Amino acid sequence: MKSSGLHPEPLLFSSADAQACFGVLWETAGRVQEAASRAGFDWETRSAILDKLAEELEELRVADREMAPALRMEELGDLLFVLIHYAWWAGIPVDRALEGSMTKFRQRFGALQAAVVLQGRELGGMSPEELESLWQEVKRQLAALDEDRAGHGEPRRARSDV
Repeated sequence: MKSSGLHPEPLLFSSADAQACFGVLWETAGRVQEAASRAGFDWETRSAILDKLAEELEELRVADREMAPALRMEELGDLLFVLIHYAWWAGIPVDRALEGSMTKFRQRFGALQAAVVLQGRELGGMSPEELESLWQEVKRQLAALDEDRAGHGEPRRARSDV
Protein backbone atom coordinates (compact mmCIF):
# COMPACT_ATOMS: atom_id res chain seq x y z
CA MET A 1 0.00 0.00 0.00
CA LYS A 2 1.31 3.39 -0.85
CA SER A 3 0.06 6.59 0.65
CA SER A 4 0.63 10.03 -0.80
CA GLY A 5 -0.65 13.47 -0.04
CA LEU A 6 -2.07 13.89 -3.55
CA HIS A 7 -5.31 12.01 -4.07
CA PRO A 8 -7.84 12.61 -6.82
CA GLU A 9 -11.49 13.00 -5.94
CA PRO A 10 -12.84 9.63 -4.82
CA LEU A 11 -14.89 7.59 -7.25
CA LEU A 12 -17.98 6.77 -5.25
CA PHE A 13 -20.10 4.60 -7.52
CA SER A 14 -22.50 1.95 -6.34
CA SER A 15 -22.53 -1.31 -8.25
CA ALA A 16 -25.65 -0.17 -10.10
CA ASP A 17 -23.95 3.10 -10.99
CA ALA A 18 -20.85 1.29 -12.22
CA GLN A 19 -22.94 -1.04 -14.37
CA ALA A 20 -24.89 1.91 -15.79
CA CYS A 21 -21.72 3.88 -16.53
CA PHE A 22 -19.44 1.15 -17.73
CA GLY A 23 -21.70 -1.70 -18.78
CA VAL A 24 -22.34 -0.34 -22.25
CA LEU A 25 -18.66 0.42 -22.76
CA TRP A 26 -17.61 -3.05 -21.58
CA GLU A 27 -20.16 -4.70 -23.87
CA THR A 28 -19.16 -2.54 -26.83
CA ALA A 29 -15.46 -3.25 -26.29
CA GLY A 30 -16.24 -6.96 -26.15
CA ARG A 31 -18.26 -6.79 -29.38
CA VAL A 32 -15.49 -4.89 -31.18
CA GLN A 33 -12.95 -7.48 -30.06
CA GLU A 34 -15.23 -10.39 -30.95
CA ALA A 35 -15.74 -8.98 -34.45
CA ALA A 36 -11.99 -8.55 -34.91
CA SER A 37 -11.44 -12.10 -33.69
CA ARG A 38 -14.01 -13.51 -36.13
CA ALA A 39 -12.17 -11.67 -38.91
CA GLY A 40 -8.96 -13.44 -37.87
CA PHE A 41 -7.32 -10.57 -35.97
CA ASP A 42 -6.69 -12.02 -32.52
CA TRP A 43 -4.12 -13.63 -30.30
CA GLU A 44 -3.83 -17.40 -30.38
CA THR A 45 -3.70 -17.93 -26.60
CA ARG A 46 -4.70 -16.26 -23.36
CA SER A 47 -1.01 -16.26 -22.49
CA ALA A 48 -0.33 -14.04 -25.51
CA ILE A 49 -3.03 -11.65 -24.29
CA LEU A 50 -1.36 -11.56 -20.88
CA ASP A 51 1.93 -10.69 -22.61
CA LYS A 52 0.12 -7.83 -24.36
CA LEU A 53 -1.24 -6.70 -20.99
CA ALA A 54 2.31 -6.54 -19.64
CA GLU A 55 3.35 -4.49 -22.67
CA GLU A 56 0.44 -2.08 -22.24
CA LEU A 57 1.16 -1.74 -18.52
CA GLU A 58 4.77 -0.84 -19.28
CA GLU A 59 3.57 1.78 -21.79
CA LEU A 60 1.33 3.23 -19.07
CA ARG A 61 4.33 3.33 -16.70
CA VAL A 62 6.32 5.28 -19.29
CA ALA A 63 3.46 7.73 -19.85
CA ASP A 64 3.14 8.16 -16.10
CA ARG A 65 6.86 8.86 -15.68
CA GLU A 66 6.65 11.43 -18.46
CA MET A 67 3.69 13.07 -16.71
CA ALA A 68 1.86 13.20 -20.03
CA PRO A 69 -1.88 13.35 -19.20
CA ALA A 70 -3.15 12.65 -22.72
CA LEU A 71 -0.74 9.76 -23.16
CA ARG A 72 -1.63 8.35 -19.74
CA MET A 73 -5.30 8.37 -20.69
CA GLU A 74 -4.55 6.70 -24.02
CA GLU A 75 -2.39 4.00 -22.43
CA LEU A 76 -4.90 3.37 -19.66
CA GLY A 77 -7.57 2.94 -22.33
CA ASP A 78 -5.35 0.48 -24.19
CA LEU A 79 -4.73 -1.48 -20.99
CA LEU A 80 -8.45 -1.63 -20.17
CA PHE A 81 -9.28 -2.67 -23.73
CA VAL A 82 -6.84 -5.58 -23.58
CA LEU A 83 -8.09 -6.52 -20.09
CA ILE A 84 -11.62 -6.72 -21.45
CA HIS A 85 -10.36 -8.84 -24.32
CA TYR A 86 -8.73 -11.22 -21.88
CA ALA A 87 -12.00 -11.45 -19.96
CA TRP A 88 -13.88 -12.18 -23.19
CA TRP A 89 -11.38 -14.89 -24.13
CA ALA A 90 -11.51 -16.45 -20.67
CA GLY A 91 -15.30 -16.20 -20.41
CA ILE A 92 -15.15 -13.93 -17.37
CA PRO A 93 -17.98 -11.41 -16.90
CA VAL A 94 -16.11 -8.14 -16.31
CA ASP A 95 -18.82 -6.66 -14.11
CA ARG A 96 -18.95 -9.72 -11.84
CA ALA A 97 -15.16 -9.82 -11.56
CA LEU A 98 -15.02 -6.15 -10.59
CA GLU A 99 -17.94 -6.52 -8.18
CA GLY A 100 -16.15 -9.40 -6.44
CA SER A 101 -12.97 -7.36 -6.09
CA MET A 102 -14.85 -4.35 -4.74
CA THR A 103 -16.64 -6.52 -2.18
CA LYS A 104 -13.37 -8.11 -1.10
CA PHE A 105 -11.63 -4.74 -0.87
CA ARG A 106 -14.44 -3.25 1.20
CA GLN A 107 -14.25 -6.18 3.62
CA ARG A 108 -10.47 -5.93 3.89
CA PHE A 109 -10.49 -2.15 4.24
CA GLY A 110 -13.18 -2.33 6.93
CA ALA A 111 -11.05 -4.87 8.81
CA LEU A 112 -8.03 -2.59 8.38
CA GLN A 113 -9.93 0.36 9.81
CA ALA A 114 -11.12 -1.74 12.76
CA ALA A 115 -7.56 -2.93 13.45
CA VAL A 116 -6.28 0.65 13.41
CA VAL A 117 -8.99 1.71 15.88
CA LEU A 118 -8.11 -1.24 18.14
CA GLN A 119 -4.54 0.04 18.16
CA GLY A 120 -5.83 3.46 19.24
CA ARG A 121 -4.46 5.05 16.09
CA GLU A 122 -5.71 6.77 12.94
CA LEU A 123 -5.06 5.73 9.34
CA GLY A 124 -3.65 9.15 8.50
CA GLY A 125 -1.08 8.85 11.26
CA MET A 126 0.42 5.61 9.98
CA SER A 127 3.35 5.26 7.63
CA PRO A 128 2.92 3.49 4.28
CA GLU A 129 5.03 0.62 5.66
CA GLU A 130 2.80 0.24 8.72
CA LEU A 131 -0.31 0.29 6.55
CA GLU A 132 1.12 -2.31 4.19
CA SER A 133 2.10 -4.56 7.08
CA LEU A 134 -1.34 -4.27 8.64
CA TRP A 135 -2.99 -4.82 5.22
CA GLN A 136 -1.06 -8.06 4.77
CA GLU A 137 -2.03 -9.17 8.29
CA VAL A 138 -5.72 -8.44 7.59
CA LYS A 139 -5.49 -10.47 4.38
CA ARG A 140 -3.93 -13.41 6.28
CA GLN A 141 -6.59 -13.26 9.00
CA LEU A 142 -9.46 -13.14 6.51
CA ALA A 143 -7.93 -15.99 4.48
CA ALA A 144 -7.65 -18.07 7.68
CA LEU A 145 -11.29 -17.28 8.45
CA ASP A 146 -12.23 -18.43 4.93
CA GLU A 147 -10.30 -21.66 5.44
CA ASP A 148 -12.06 -22.22 8.75
CA ARG A 149 -15.46 -21.60 7.15
CA ALA A 150 -14.64 -23.94 4.28
CA GLY A 151 -13.72 -26.64 6.78
CA HIS A 152 -17.14 -26.31 8.36
CA GLY A 153 -19.08 -26.56 5.12
CA GLU A 154 -19.80 -22.84 4.88
CA PRO A 155 -19.56 -21.10 1.51
CA ARG A 156 -16.15 -19.79 0.64
CA ARG A 157 -15.52 -16.25 -0.57
CA ALA A 158 -13.73 -15.62 -3.83
CA ARG A 159 -9.97 -15.32 -3.37
CA SER A 160 -7.36 -13.23 -5.12
CA ASP A 161 -4.61 -10.79 -4.26
CA VAL A 162 -6.23 -7.37 -4.34
